[in-house]
Amino acid sequence: MADKTQLLNEIYDTSFAINDLTLYLDTHPDDARALAEFHQLKRRRKTAMSSFEQEFYPLTVDCASDRENRWTWGDTPAPWKGEMTNVEL
Repeated sequence: MADKTQLLNEIYDTSFAINDLTLYLDTHPDDARALAEFHQLKRRRKTAMSSFEQEFYPLTVDCASDRENRWTWGDTPAPWKGEMTNVEL
């Protein structure tokens, strides 16, 4: 079983880096190194999100219906319930 906090931190870290690179690439669209880093981070984030969703629950609504033949989004903890308050940022 994967560590929930570790996976969440990986998702947060890669998401932040992707957002940062997106801003950079908006002004430097021909930077091949930055684009390669963007694609690598995107793959890492997708893998971490998939692992988290398989072990725990979907983090985004677009992944909610991929798990079963029923709507599962309502089965996940609501953010205001404090489920993710122990995650180190």
